Amino acid sequence: MDMRPELAFHIAKIAAMWTLIENQQGVALALMLKSEGALAMFMALSSSAARNAALRAAAEEYLSPDNYSKFEQQMRDTTGPQRSRNDVVHSVWAASDEHPDTLLRTPAKDHMRWFAARVTAPMAYFGPSGGASEAVAQHLKKMTKYDPRYWSWCKPDFIAVESRIEALSRSWGEALNLIVLADPQQSPGPSQ
Repeated sequence: MDMRPELAFHIAKIAAMWTLIENQQGVALALMLKSEGALAMFMALSSSAARNAALRAAAEEYLSPDNYSKFEQQMRDTTGPQRSRNDVVHSVWAASDEHPDTLLRTPAKDHMRWFAARVTAPMAYFGPSGGASEAVAQHLKKMTKYDPRYWSWCKPDFIAVESRIEALSRSWGEALNLIVLADPQQSPGPSQ
């Protein structure tokens, strides 16, 4: 990534942008449960499935059926940008002189499988001389060239993910307003 710092920057930006989404979700839970402790509980949950379940359970109890329907749509709208974020953050990135304006992406789980196979069956990956076998080299080239999970990302690809997350953040802001307005006793806070 040192070879493409202008692109590597986008990976960090996407990770940081997603933190704002998680913060908005945690605040939503805290507002619904009327507890700052709910925010700490939300942040302690490490899986998105557990966080989503907590949000849905609180919203089902707190919101009217009509508002819950809107909230549930917000949760569904989060899925696509979240997958895009995960594709970026949970990948192994590399640069190649053959692709000067891109970073090459390999999903981390696939990279781990490849590495584990090299460690557990080294003769399948290395010939008698210790160099990579020609068959394996050809297989890796073919896999990288044709498998859609292995692709090159250029600046517009990263910006597209950033734009989706930015739009999602705006809609989570609207969801927070929905929650505040659902309870007339809920204080909008000093910044509003």
